[in-house]
Amino acid sequence: TTETLTIWSEGTYYNVEVEAMNDDAVKATGDASKENKFTITNLTVGLKYRIVMKDLSVTVEMCLPYMVGAINYKDGKNVFTEFAATETPGVYTFEFTYKTSMSSYWDSPANGVAFKVTPGIDDWNAFFKNAELTVGGGFVEKDTGSADNAVITGLEDGETYIITLDLTGTAKAKVEKK
Repeated sequence: TTETLTIWSEGTYYNVEVEAMNDDAVKATGDASKENKFTITNLTVGLKYRIVMKDLSVTVEMCLPYMVGAINYKDGKNVFTEFAATETPGVYTFEFTYKTSMSSYWDSPANGVAFKVTPGIDDWNAFFKNAELTVGGGFVEKDTGSADNAVITGLEDGETYIITLDLTGTAKAKVEKK
């Protein structure tokens, strides 16, 4: 499918034709013509992107996924925190220090946390449904079960953990102690 959108950069409006193609590309570039039009191709259907303008060129990057849940629940509110990008396109990390008090939120287990990995702020569509991750285990692929919270178990109070999320094919994640 091809969609047209308008973006504004440094006092100029650009008409952008975005052609969504179903392949594994996560980055694309294009150059604006004299008519302020350009085409972006090689995007993955169903993923969200951000468009970064610099001079007359554009870079399209896949939006980073967000964490929400017992891990970053603060002052009685759900907080959406962006994952960090890695050198590998489509692979992201999230670092947190576990406190036993986290287990009192989101129906978390005694030694763990319930959470969602989502494609954006206030977006409750989880990449993982009913997935159970254990510390030091291998990658867990997304599950389409009926529950939509993922759970990490085997956490120790005061220890720091890293969640690695791989969205390059079938979504999968793993948890390791730092």
